[in-house]
Amino acid sequence: MRTIIYYYTSTGNSLYLAREINSALKTSGELVSMGNISEYEVPYSDADIIGFVYPAYSMYMPWIAEKFVRRLEIKQDTYIFAVVTYAKYERSIARLNAVLHAKSRHLSYGKSVKMPGNFIPIKEEKNKERLSVAKNIAKGIASEINQNVIQTIKVGSARKQLHNNFRPKWFQVRDMCIGCSICTKVCPLDNVVLFNGKPNWKERCIGCLGCFHWCPKNAIELGFPLIRGRSQYHHPEVVLQDIFRDRNK
Repeated sequence: MRTIIYYYTSTGNSLYLAREINSALKTSGELVSMGNISEYEVPYSDADIIGFVYPAYSMYMPWIAEKFVRRLEIKQDTYIFAVVTYAKYERSIARLNAVLHAKSRHLSYGKSVKMPGNFIPIKEEKNKERLSVAKNIAKGIASEINQNVIQTIKVGSARKQLHNNFRPKWFQVRDMCIGCSICTKVCPLDNVVLFNGKPNWKERCIGCLGCFHWCPKNAIELGFPLIRGRSQYHHPEVVLQDIFRDRNK
């Protein structure tokens, strides 16, 4: 019995849950980053159990992760589960199931887990509460997967490829920037480049905001009205080296 959990992470929530779920499975498996596989590669999985663990960006699966699922070749009769981290709203599980149905596959199990968000600010007490129960939630998810729980999951629409992009003009660099290049290394799309020692953003931002959240000097300011002035966040049990490893940096 082979298990693979494909995950996508930026601030560490999904990586943390993937680790916790994997460690509680009867057959713990391999963790594979969806952000670490070339978008031109067509991967094949012969695993008996496949998991997708990812955050919801603007309610949906990050397009880099969805494109991975669209390319992934999955053998028949695979038990497929999805775990989505989100802060306020989430509609990605039905869409993911539609993507799988187009490949004659389907989700066996899906779960949404509230976590601190990377975008719209959440009150600190709520963030602490969500973090405090996350481990037990992960154990509960693993227990249901161990029992091969089968759910009836709605099949949404996947006709239009989503592009939840963030505009370069919404990023501003403050004087405390030291040109350390961490922002360029945590970007899953190599969308941030240094120019004259300062970060510049190209047109392919996925909106993960890893550059903002991992900046050691908090030198990146977000100009988007809904999140202007928000504080930095990353999961307390995920460190910068985890993200570097995830990005092959």
